[in-house]
Amino acid sequence: MRERRCHAHQIPESCQGSAAGAVRYLLQENDHNDEVRAEVTVLRGDPSIVAQVADATTHQWRYTSGIISWAPDDNPTPAEIQAVIEDWEATAFAGLDADQYASCAVLHRDDDGTPHVHTLTARVELKTGKALNIAPPSHQKTFDPLRDYWNHKMGWARPDDPDRARSVQPGHESKGRSKPDKHPRSRKEITEHIETLAAEGLVTTAAEVRQELSEIGEITRASHAYVSVKPPAQRKPFA
Repeated sequence: MRERRCHAHQIPESCQGSAAGAVRYLLQENDHNDEVRAEVTVLRGDPSIVAQVADATTHQWRYTSGIISWAPDDNPTPAEIQAVIEDWEATAFAGLDADQYASCAVLHRDDDGTPHVHTLTARVELKTGKALNIAPPSHQKTFDPLRDYWNHKMGWARPDDPDRARSVQPGHESKGRSKPDKHPRSRKEITEHIETLAAEGLVTTAAEVRQELSEIGEITRASHAYVSVKPPAQRKPFA
């Protein structure tokens, strides 16, 4: 399991775009391929309120999004899905009371019954108005043990299985498919990696592309038109 920020499911991955737009996508009946989703169910929070809170913030980053996903043969029960979300919330919001953050979780189910849960959290602490980042640098060290615990407890597919990958980082969805190469090194490999994620709807915004590239290497330059990234083994960045 893993999540991403758009920040996670993300993971989490932080986003500057419209939270209202992200919520519309989460709640609409059709997916990014314009195919009707088998199920769309709100499991936590009120997405419209979360969007309002996120879009009202004056901080640079408005919200963090992530995805918790399973392989097709994991077959988690509704109770198990709820338990995973509870543990994810306890990890993401450790030390915070429920009235200090605005977050929601929306379940999508594929035609084959495979579930994945999208999380969206406003990047603001409600009592103080200060920025709230549930996916700081090295957040994998916090969320990976949670993923591993559930995978081993339930016998679910592991991320180190080359044919089946899943994550609970606040940011990224595998949808039970084989995950693209996690360590692309050449310009061609990086381009194909991003194109594959985009084709599967795993990255849909410029912020999500930058987040994905930051996991591949160091972003040396970035603008609205391009991003330069330098993988660890490279002496010069790719633009």
